[in-house]
Amino acid sequence: FPWVCGMRKAMEIMLTGDNMTGTEAAKCGWATRVVPDAELEKATLDLAQRVAKIPSDLLAYNKRSVHRAMEAKGMRTHLRSGTDLQALSFHSSSSRQFMKQFTGRGNSASKAFSKRDAKFGDNRVVDPKKAQEANRKAATPRSNL
Repeated sequence: FPWVCGMRKAMEIMLTGDNMTGTEAAKCGWATRVVPDAELEKATLDLAQRVAKIPSDLLAYNKRSVHRAMEAKGMRTHLRSGTDLQALSFHSSSSRQFMKQFTGRGNSASKAFSKRDAKFGDNRVVDPKKAQEANRKAATPRSNL
Protein backbone atom coordinates (compact mmCIF):
# COMPACT_ATOMS: atom_id res chain seq x y z
CA PHE A 1 0.00 0.00 0.00
CA PRO A 2 2.88 2.52 0.03
CA TRP A 3 2.01 3.35 -3.58
CA VAL A 4 -1.43 4.50 -2.37
CA CYS A 5 -0.59 6.65 0.65
CA GLY A 6 3.14 7.25 0.30
CA MET A 7 6.10 5.69 2.05
CA ARG A 8 6.03 7.82 5.20
CA LYS A 9 2.30 7.35 5.90
CA ALA A 10 2.59 3.64 5.10
CA MET A 11 5.50 3.36 7.54
CA GLU A 12 3.53 5.16 10.24
CA ILE A 13 0.56 2.85 9.75
CA MET A 14 2.73 -0.26 9.79
CA LEU A 15 4.77 0.75 12.84
CA THR A 16 1.90 2.06 14.98
CA GLY A 17 -1.07 0.02 13.78
CA ASP A 18 -3.16 3.14 14.25
CA ASN A 19 -6.64 3.14 12.84
CA MET A 20 -8.13 6.07 10.97
CA THR A 21 -11.44 7.75 10.34
CA GLY A 22 -13.06 7.72 6.93
CA THR A 23 -11.96 11.32 6.42
CA GLU A 24 -8.35 10.41 7.18
CA ALA A 25 -8.57 7.38 4.87
CA ALA A 26 -9.78 9.57 2.00
CA LYS A 27 -7.11 12.18 2.70
CA CYS A 28 -4.27 9.65 2.43
CA GLY A 29 -5.71 7.73 -0.54
CA TRP A 30 -7.21 4.65 1.15
CA ALA A 31 -10.72 5.76 0.15
CA THR A 32 -11.93 8.00 -2.66
CA ARG A 33 -14.47 9.95 -0.61
CA VAL A 34 -16.40 10.03 2.62
CA VAL A 35 -20.14 10.36 3.04
CA PRO A 36 -22.37 10.30 6.12
CA ASP A 37 -23.85 6.88 6.92
CA ALA A 38 -27.36 8.10 6.05
CA GLU A 39 -26.22 9.09 2.55
CA LEU A 40 -24.04 6.06 1.78
CA GLU A 41 -26.55 4.08 -0.28
CA LYS A 42 -27.55 7.08 -2.40
CA ALA A 43 -23.93 8.12 -2.98
CA THR A 44 -23.01 4.56 -3.96
CA LEU A 45 -25.91 4.29 -6.40
CA ASP A 46 -25.14 7.72 -7.88
CA LEU A 47 -21.54 6.67 -8.53
CA ALA A 48 -22.63 3.32 -9.98
CA GLN A 49 -25.05 5.09 -12.33
CA ARG A 50 -22.26 7.40 -13.55
CA VAL A 51 -19.99 4.43 -14.20
CA ALA A 52 -22.81 2.57 -15.97
CA LYS A 53 -23.01 5.36 -18.57
CA ILE A 54 -19.59 4.33 -19.95
CA PRO A 55 -19.62 1.39 -22.41
CA SER A 56 -18.41 -1.75 -20.61
CA ASP A 57 -15.66 -2.48 -23.14
CA LEU A 58 -14.14 0.98 -22.54
CA LEU A 59 -14.49 0.54 -18.77
CA ALA A 60 -12.49 -2.69 -19.05
CA TYR A 61 -9.68 -0.90 -20.93
CA ASN A 62 -9.69 2.00 -18.48
CA LYS A 63 -9.53 -0.38 -15.54
CA ARG A 64 -6.70 -2.34 -17.13
CA SER A 65 -4.81 0.90 -17.80
CA VAL A 66 -4.88 1.81 -14.12
CA HIS A 67 -3.85 -1.74 -13.14
CA ARG A 68 -0.91 -1.63 -15.55
CA ALA A 69 0.25 1.67 -14.11
CA MET A 70 0.16 0.20 -10.60
CA GLU A 71 2.03 -2.90 -11.78
CA ALA A 72 4.70 -0.66 -13.31
CA LYS A 73 5.09 0.96 -9.87
CA GLY A 74 5.74 -2.49 -8.38
CA MET A 75 2.37 -3.26 -6.83
CA ARG A 76 2.29 -6.94 -7.81
CA THR A 77 5.85 -7.51 -6.59
CA HIS A 78 5.08 -5.78 -3.32
CA LEU A 79 1.94 -7.84 -2.77
CA ARG A 80 3.91 -11.04 -3.27
CA SER A 81 6.82 -10.02 -1.04
CA GLY A 82 4.48 -8.54 1.55
CA THR A 83 2.60 -11.82 1.73
CA ASP A 84 5.87 -13.70 2.26
CA LEU A 85 6.90 -11.36 5.08
CA GLN A 86 3.48 -11.59 6.69
CA ALA A 87 3.67 -15.38 6.63
CA LEU A 88 7.13 -15.30 8.19
CA SER A 89 5.96 -12.91 10.91
CA PHE A 90 3.36 -15.43 12.06
CA HIS A 91 6.24 -17.71 13.06
CA SER A 92 7.96 -15.09 15.23
CA SER A 93 8.02 -15.68 18.97
CA SER A 94 5.81 -12.60 19.56
CA SER A 95 3.13 -13.85 17.18
CA ARG A 96 3.21 -17.39 18.52
CA GLN A 97 2.86 -16.09 22.09
CA PHE A 98 -0.08 -13.86 21.11
CA MET A 99 -1.85 -16.62 19.19
CA LYS A 100 -1.84 -18.86 22.28
CA GLN A 101 -4.57 -16.61 23.68
CA PHE A 102 -7.05 -17.75 21.02
CA THR A 103 -8.89 -20.63 22.60
CA GLY A 104 -11.74 -20.98 20.13
CA ARG A 105 -14.17 -20.67 23.03
CA GLY A 106 -16.41 -17.62 23.25
CA ASN A 107 -14.91 -14.20 22.67
CA SER A 108 -11.23 -15.07 23.17
CA ALA A 109 -10.21 -13.01 20.12
CA SER A 110 -11.98 -9.91 21.41
CA LYS A 111 -10.36 -10.31 24.82
CA ALA A 112 -6.91 -10.90 23.34
CA PHE A 113 -7.08 -7.85 21.09
CA SER A 114 -8.52 -5.65 23.85
CA LYS A 115 -5.74 -6.73 26.23
CA ARG A 116 -3.09 -6.12 23.57
CA ASP A 117 -4.47 -2.75 22.48
CA ALA A 118 -5.38 -1.28 25.90
CA LYS A 119 -1.90 0.22 26.27
CA PHE A 120 -2.49 2.55 23.32
CA GLY A 121 -5.35 4.40 25.04
CA ASP A 122 -7.29 4.91 21.83
CA ASN A 123 -10.52 3.46 20.50
CA ARG A 124 -9.10 0.03 19.73
CA VAL A 125 -10.33 -1.52 22.96
CA VAL A 126 -13.61 -3.31 22.44
CA ASP A 127 -15.93 -1.94 25.12
CA PRO A 128 -19.53 -1.42 24.00
CA LYS A 129 -20.08 1.58 26.29
CA LYS A 130 -16.85 3.24 25.18
CA ALA A 131 -17.65 2.47 21.53
CA GLN A 132 -21.07 4.10 21.82
CA GLU A 133 -19.55 7.16 23.49
CA ALA A 134 -16.85 7.40 20.81
CA ASN A 135 -19.49 7.15 18.07
CA ARG A 136 -21.52 9.95 19.67
CA LYS A 137 -18.44 12.16 19.90
CA ALA A 138 -17.27 11.46 16.37
CA ALA A 139 -17.62 14.66 14.40
CA THR A 140 -16.57 13.15 11.08
CA PRO A 141 -18.56 10.65 9.00
CA ARG A 142 -17.18 7.12 9.11
CA SER A 143 -18.53 5.61 5.89
CA ASN A 144 -16.55 5.80 2.70
CA LEU A 145 -16.83 4.57 -0.86
